[in-house]
Formats: sequence, C-alpha cells, structure tokens
Amino acid sequence: MKLPAVIRRYRPYMLQLLALVICAGIVGGTIYRGSRAVDEALLWVDHSNLVISKNQEFSIQTQRMLASRRGYALSGDKDALNEYGASKAAASDLIAELNTLMKDDVSQVSRLNELQHYFLDFSGRLDALQPLAAQPGQTSAKAAEKAEGATTETIQTVSDNLARVGQDMLLKEQDLLNARMKAVDAQRRASRMALIIACVLSVMTFLSFGGYIFYTRLRKEAAEKYLGETDEIFRVAVEGVSDGIFEWNLARDTAFYSRQFWAMLGYGDDKQADTMEAYRELLHPDDRARVLSHLEKYLSGEISEYLIVFRMKHKSGRWAWINARAQALYDEAGKPTRLVGAHTDISHIKAYEEKLQKAKEQAESANRAKTDFLAHMSHEIRTPLTAISGIAEIFEAEEGGFGERQRHLVQTLVSSTSSLKDLVNDILDFSKIESGELALEDKLFGLRDLFDQVISIFSQRAAEKGLDFRFDYETVRLHKFYGDRARLRQILINLIGNALKFTSEGSVDVEVRQEQKESGPFLRIKVRDTGIGVEPQNFSLIFERFKQADSSVSRKYGGTGLGLPISKRLAGLMGGDISVESAPGEGSTFTLLVPMKTQETQKDDESDEKVSKTLTDSIRGHALENKNILLVEDYEGNVVMLSYLLDSLECNYDIARTGLEALNMWREKDYDLVLMDIQMPEMDGFTATEQIRRMEQEKSLPRTPIIGMTAHALVGDREKCIEAGMDTYLAKPIVELDLKAKIIEYLSRRQKVA
Repeated sequence: MKLPAVIRRYRPYMLQLLALVICAGIVGGTIYRGSRAVDEALLWVDHSNLVISKNQEFSIQTQRMLASRRGYALSGDKDALNEYGASKAAASDLIAELNTLMKDDVSQVSRLNELQHYFLDFSGRLDALQPLAAQPGQTSAKAAEKAEGATTETIQTVSDNLARVGQDMLLKEQDLLNARMKAVDAQRRASRMALIIACVLSVMTFLSFGGYIFYTRLRKEAAEKYLGETDEIFRVAVEGVSDGIFEWNLARDTAFYSRQFWAMLGYGDDKQADTMEAYRELLHPDDRARVLSHLEKYLSGEISEYLIVFRMKHKSGRWAWINARAQALYDEAGKPTRLVGAHTDISHIKAYEEKLQKAKEQAESANRAKTDFLAHMSHEIRTPLTAISGIAEIFEAEEGGFGERQRHLVQTLVSSTSSLKDLVNDILDFSKIESGELALEDKLFGLRDLFDQVISIFSQRAAEKGLDFRFDYETVRLHKFYGDRARLRQILINLIGNALKFTSEGSVDVEVRQEQKESGPFLRIKVRDTGIGVEPQNFSLIFERFKQADSSVSRKYGGTGLGLPISKRLAGLMGGDISVESAPGEGSTFTLLVPMKTQETQKDDESDEKVSKTLTDSIRGHALENKNILLVEDYEGNVVMLSYLLDSLECNYDIARTGLEALNMWREKDYDLVLMDIQMPEMDGFTATEQIRRMEQEKSLPRTPIIGMTAHALVGDREKCIEAGMDTYLAKPIVELDLKAKIIEYLSRRQKVA
C-alpha cells in the first residue's frame, strides 16, 4: 500500500527519532535491571546482618538472665527477679525471629533447634534457683554454699553449650555475609559491564539507522538517475526478444506494441496503429468474445490470472495461434490503470498437436479395425473349427470299430485339431491381455480334479517320448481353490507342454505345495525337466511374445512363442508370478506362485469322466425324448456335429438355419430349449432372441431358455448375449461336456418353473 505524501516526506526524521527511542530504551532498561539486581543482592546482605545482630543480642540476653537470676538467688531482690523475666522473654522472642529469618537454611535451622533445646534447659535450671534463705533443709551456711555451687556449675555447662551453638550459627552467617558481599560486588561489576555494552549497542543502533537513512537517500538519488536512463534500454530490450510485448494504458486508452509484436503477425515496418482497437480488430471472429470476456473478468478480479490462447489474423491471411499472458497495475483505489503483457506465436505447437491428434485418431481407428478383424477372424476360424473338433471327437469316441491305420488318422486329426484350437486361443488371449480386456473368473473348484485332467492330457505324450512323468500334488489333493480354473489349467498346460516339448530323454517332474507368506497362503507349482535348458541371459527373452531363446529352437521344435508370455501375464493378473532356473544342457525349472484361497474337503472330487457320465445319465433320466430343442445354426459342419450330439442324447430337435426361420418355428411350436447361433444371414441371433423375449412378454408366455453359441469369444460377447435376452452362452468350438451341463441345467430350471 502506498504511504501518504506527508509520511513519505518526514520518514527519515521519524526513523531517526525511532532509533533514539530504541537506544534510550536499551540504556534505561539495562540500568534498571542492573540496579534491581544489586538491590536484591543487598537485601540478602542486610538479611545476614540482621541474623548476626539477633544472634549477638540473644547471647547478651542469656548472660543477663544468668546474672539476674544469680543475683536474685543470693540476695532475694525482687528487682533482679523482674529483670530475669524480661531477659527471658526477650531471648524467647529472638529465637522466634531467628526461626523466621533462617527457615530457608536447613543447616541453620538444625542449629537453631539445638539452640532452642539448650535454651529451654538453661531457662529451666535458672527458674529452679531459689534464694538461699528460702531453701529448706539447709542447716548451715556452709551447706547452702555447697548446694549453690553445684547448681551454678550445671547452669554454667548449659550456658557454655548455648554459647557454643550460638557461636556456630554466628560463624555460619558471617560466611554467608562474606559470600553475599562478594555477590553484591560481582553484580555491580556485571551491571556496569551491561551498561557499557548497552551504550555501545545503542550507539551502533543509532549509527546504523543513520547509515541506513543516508544509504536510502543515495539509492533514491541513484534510482531516479537510473530510471531516467532505462526507458530507452527497456525499449531496445523489448525489441530484441522473440515475444511480442504490449502495454495498454487503460486510463488514457492508449497502447504500446513492440516491433516483434507486429513482426510475428507479418507486418514488419508496416505496423498497425498503436491503439487497443487495432488489437481487437485482428482477433478471430470466433475468439473475439471469449478473449474480451476473459480480459474483463481478469480486470474485475473475477479471475486471478490473465492467460489465454486464441487466434489473430496474419498479414498473409492465415490465422496465427497466440499464447497471451499479462499483468495488471492498479492505482490506490484498486482500479486497473495499465496492462503489460506478452504474446508468443504457438502456431507450430498447434500444428504439431493437430498432427498428434490425427495420429491418435488413426491409431484408434487401426485398433478398432484390429478388434473387428479379430472378431471376424475368430468367427470365421472357430465356426469350421467347431465342426472339425466335434467330428474328430466323435471319431475318437468310436475308434474301437476302426482299423489300426484309421485309428492313427483319427488320433492325428484330434491332435491337429487340439493344436489349432490352442493356437487360436493363444492369439486371442494375448490380444485380450494386451488390451486389458481379459477378466478372470472367481469360482471354487477342486485342485485334484484339475490336476487329474492335466495328468491325463500329458501322460500319454510323455509315454510316447519315453519320459518319466511324475505329478506330486498329495499335500493339496483335498483342497478347493478359489479362482479361474480355466486360466490356471492353461498355465499348467503351457508349462508342462513346454517341458515335454524340449526334453528328449530323462524326466518331467511336477511338484505342488502350499506355503505361507506374510501376505497369506500361496500355491507353488514347480515344473522341472531334464531338457535342453536356457541360457541365463535369455531368461527375459523367453517371456516375450513370438520369441524363443534362439532361432534354431524355433526351427527344431516349432511353436509361436506365445505360451510362456501368456502364462506369465495370466499369473500376474492372478497376483502371482512365474520364475525360471535353468542352465544349458541341465534342464529347467519353472515355478508358478499364485495367491491361494482354499477350502479343505473331506472327500475326493469327482473327475471329469464321472461328471460327464453323471450329466449324461441325468439328461437321459429327464426323458429328453419328450423335450423339444430348437437348434439354430447356419454352418453345415456344425449342424452335422451338433445333430450327432443331440441324436446321442435321444432328444427331439428341429433345425433352423437363419434367425428369421428360427423365429417362425418358435411361433408355431413350443420348445423347451433353444441353441442359438449368433452370426447368421437374414437375422442374427441377437435380434432373434430379442424378438422372442418381446413376444413372450406381449403374450405372457413362459420364458424359453436360450443358450447362445458364438464363435467370436471376445471380451463383451457374454454381456451382449445376456443383454439380448439369452440365458447363457458357449464359446465355439463347443465342448461336449459344457453343452451337456448347460442343457441339463436349463431343462431342470424350466421343469421346476412349469
């Protein structure tokens, strides 16, 4: 805040007066504190003198007591007796006064107590003295003199004790008096030194204030001189910077613009008028209202900073992007008087941002195209793969009637189909993981059931290669695991499959243990082989997609290099990790460690074979020949495979090859279950399902269970099926066990509702 002119004029004198007051205060305060300290020390000296005086007076009073009491004993004079009483009273008062004076000195209090004791004894013995003529039993003067002599000797002894204790007290107090006198002298010297220092500090303070005032005057004169020279320097500096500088005098409605301000707009020497209106005219029509509104809000105090990006017209006709920033100056009333700021041409930054935005849009478009491509390819590959896989499983189930060569062909077909399914699943899984779209399930399942399946998958393969295959899970065989069964199985298949793949002789051992860590229980699975091993420098490489330790491994053993990267990422999604220990020619040990939420059971879980048999028996037990199932599928191979599966279940079914045909057939016949393909000509499965649900609602019909069958199997497909009105969905290739489970589940539900 700006000071009034009168105060500014007399400020040096006021500062000098302030310095003088401060100096006087320092000196006066020092004198006062020193005098007070000396006075306090003298009070203690007076205290010691008083104690000594009282002590001496007490000694005198005791002597008077002795003399007057003896005089009374010898003469029987009443005046002597009165003098004795007065001395005794005075002595008692002196003891009381000494007790008050010396109550803070423990040693003196102890001596005073002793003195008081002797005084009481002394006064008591004196009180016992009687005139010689009045003592009974004394028959002669000689006997009286003898008795009086014995009493006098005893009293003298007590008197000596009083004198001794009094002398001790006196010597002690004289020592205190000497010490206190020295303290007074020391305090006087300290006070004089403090006064000298205070005077020196006062002089220095006064001189400092005077020097500061003198220095301030010199600086003011130099500043006034410098300000007179800097105006031209400032203008030269403004012209030299790359930013365009402007200054608006809001009170006079005038403006100043630097040469660079107009140069960045392409005007050079042919600059525009130095007015605020010239500035406004160059603003882009779409930005003008926004810029003026921002300026008004800043000057009114509604916003605290003037910083805005807008467009101004270049001399060439293009629009230049400007980043403007400014600071306002205010008068004493708080009204803005000037606005000083700078413009920076950021057209190149904006061009780069537009380029980045286009690149981002292209990348997003490419990503959408990739997603659409994956969805389309998933459907196109999985649709025939469903038929191939299903028919291969049908052949495998009936290979008992085949010859040796035919069984070999069937086994080759099944193996190749399985490899193709794994490859398709790996590619799609890795795409889901990279895009962050893979979601894990959390369900309770038996570990024994899972491990038995894995053992059944790899036992035959290990036997064919002549390898020892051991799988030890005894310590967790009765535990149930809470997590994603399919993904844990996928990791195990990848790890054990790699171990068998890269081991030509020896063994593959799998060891499963539960271990306790600080964060909770973990499941540790070690897969140890005696295969070719891995160089330590290649440990990180084997977990990268589409890469193996070296190209020779890829040529000799084949593979896409996706198994380990997918497994490691799945383990990470589960909250765990996969580590490796290996050496070339000595084999490898891959360790899977994942958090374990378990529940121990008292009996073994059923195997898939038992579950499959139970499901099949359950379906047959429901008399499926009386149930009507509508199969909606447009691909002939899948129609053949699913028809064979439904025939094996001895159920009634009809076939629709388009969504529209399925809708018409559903209108004419009451079906207990619909198996609905998603992608079909004329009308897709989503639309057909929505139409069925709409008609059920309009006609108050019971809900028909609809099981979707999709070959897309991407993230969001399940949600799309449920949103369309389907009860559940199965991903192609269709697994016989899963389809049977869904059929019995929804037929049972419909039967209960009915």
